[in-house]
Amino acid sequence: MPDIGLVGCGNWGKNILRDLLTLECRVHVADREQERRNLALTMGAHSVCTQSEDLPECDGFVVAVPIDSLAEQVLALLPRGVPIFSEKTLCPSRAEADSLRRAGADGRVFLMHKWEYHNGIRALRALVEQGRIGELEQIRCRREGWVAPGRPPDALTLLAIHDLTIIRHILGEFPEPDYALMTVHDGIPVSLTAVLGKGPRAVMSIDARHPENCRAVTLMGSLGAAHLSGSYADHILVRDKNGEECIDFETNMPLADELREFVAFLEGGPAPRCGFDHAEQAAWVLDSLRRCAAMQHEQPEQELPGKPEPESEK
Repeated sequence: MPDIGLVGCGNWGKNILRDLLTLECRVHVADREQERRNLALTMGAHSVCTQSEDLPECDGFVVAVPIDSLAEQVLALLPRGVPIFSEKTLCPSRAEADSLRRAGADGRVFLMHKWEYHNGIRALRALVEQGRIGELEQIRCRREGWVAPGRPPDALTLLAIHDLTIIRHILGEFPEPDYALMTVHDGIPVSLTAVLGKGPRAVMSIDARHPENCRAVTLMGSLGAAHLSGSYADHILVRDKNGEECIDFETNMPLADELREFVAFLEGGPAPRCGFDHAEQAAWVLDSLRRCAAMQHEQPEQELPGKPEPESEK
């Protein structure tokens, strides 16, 4: 029974606690809010405290705090010398990624990207690998909805990371941004339209101020197209010259699957599939999207460091 420290037990953190307990882990929770600590104890946490510094020695840590606190919390835990599973977006910029690498994050910090575990996205990739829709020409991702009041509706760091992960999962890499247009309110990007790569193209349409929710992914190939209609869909719709076909897949709970993988890693299994290099690559893309969007508004272009190489190429 591994001991796991959970930093943050808010709306998402309590789901993480639930699944860790289902995996028979002994969970120690750190959260600044008394109400959340009480909830954690009621749910079955082994112990609670106010700050991550007060957590006992653990086999690993899961960090589920707001984006603007993720890097800080991970940096504070790195001296413990055990694996850390962090929510996204860990590195909204290359500067933060560089700070974490200097602190020793590579090889010890892993990323929780649920779309890497979603059976619908995995089924889309399988269609491409099988040549079912011919040569892949374009990926289109739509992510629209109304972000809850009180939460910064940052379309770039809060939402874009999901679609970037989907695109990476299907293509095997992050394509380079070619075009980006953002709508900014009070200094915060609330919508993003972006085109990435040269072939196949990836097109992202993101809006944090849309009255209806939409989570959709469409693949367009030389012989047909495939569509995943949402997070909770149980099939992919494929259309080609012969008509349409529904391809069913087994629905799963990605959060439970990624936590199961992390716990297995702590017990001697393979490392989680998204390592720190994923965070570095994503940070480079996010910075590049900001630069592309700034160029559309004729703002001065900022020099960016070169794209970091994937870990496998170093």
